Amino acid sequence: MPAAREDAASEYPVIDVGPLLSAGDPNEDVRFILARRREVGRALLAACERFGFFSIVCTIQKESIPWTDVVGLLTQNTRDDLPDDFLWEYARHDGSEGCLIERKDLTFAHVDAWFSQKQADKDAYAMTNGRGYQRIGENVTNGRRDQHEAIDFYRPCAVSDGGLRAPHPSIGPNDLNERVDRYAKGMTRIGKYILRALLGAIRKEYDYNRIADDFTEDILEDDIAGCPFWILRLINSPGCDSDGEKTSCGWHTDYGLLTFIHATHPGLQIEVSGKIIDVPHHPEHMVCNVGEMLQLFTDDSLKATRHRVVRKPSDENCARPRISIAFFYEPNYDAVISNRHLTDQNALDWGYSSPREVRYADFLRQKVATNFAKVDEDPRA
Repeated sequence: MPAAREDAASEYPVIDVGPLLSAGDPNEDVRFILARRREVGRALLAACERFGFFSIVCTIQKESIPWTDVVGLLTQNTRDDLPDDFLWEYARHDGSEGCLIERKDLTFAHVDAWFSQKQADKDAYAMTNGRGYQRIGENVTNGRRDQHEAIDFYRPCAVSDGGLRAPHPSIGPNDLNERVDRYAKGMTRIGKYILRALLGAIRKEYDYNRIADDFTEDILEDDIAGCPFWILRLINSPGCDSDGEKTSCGWHTDYGLLTFIHATHPGLQIEVSGKIIDVPHHPEHMVCNVGEMLQLFTDDSLKATRHRVVRKPSDENCARPRISIAFFYEPNYDAVISNRHLTDQNALDWGYSSPREVRYADFLRQKVATNFAKVDEDPRA
């Protein structure tokens, strides 16, 4: 069991990733723009090494841009390889809608509306092959039933083997499906920019102005995450009362490269060096953490941190449901992840360990197979 909770709110990192997501001031010397991006990369690396978790904000031209707008704007860009000019224009116009095209955002209100349906309507989209709806108690962590309901979407995948290749389930209105897909598009770009900056700091060199043709030379952009799989999970964690804490999701680590969590209320806890830390909650913050595939990719130099979600009577608005949108930025579905990707390039000084590798698709299927209660079991048990 972890030791007693430690209040480390003053040390927990909050990182402004605006320099990674915007092309920057066209009138500014590019050297200063690149220097800020490298500084962000170093901050990401320091946060991952110490906590395995950090929160991110996006500030452009001294304007803090809400994540709903950031994600929506990033879906507008027609190029995946360069930071987005829409964010700069949005901030320059003080957030006016004039610089936007069509918005199909996924908001907490949309998620709450879906979970507010009658139980029979939600059950119509019960889980199949890892996708779909789970009642409270059907998600199992470390053999214990979690006190939340959720619906999982996976990126449609063309790989022919296994049971994960079908499109995500239709969950009723096409409008919500479209919002999910667009959210995933924007978050995939955020994941790519952050991962590139993080690994650039690890390798102590990074050219942020590579043209698209050069990307295929980078194993991260090609063999590992050139076509990243993703999982998007919408979660409703019931509130608690004065009777005590309620574990929404038990202690676990995440599967993939990076996880992004945006939530309406506090409750996230992490275990660092045997201490439990309450992750500070702020409506403008999105939380990001290292997954098991990134740990393997970096030969355990970055570690996936154990975490859980607990609703506590002492938390603000503890009686209200905690709505969260979790986006899992994964490797290519059929990627083989090894602990030698970086060390083989002699770019790191961490030394060699025993070779290890895993095919991500096999790893994911194994995890999914053990993470949910059987249909004939009582989820309340």
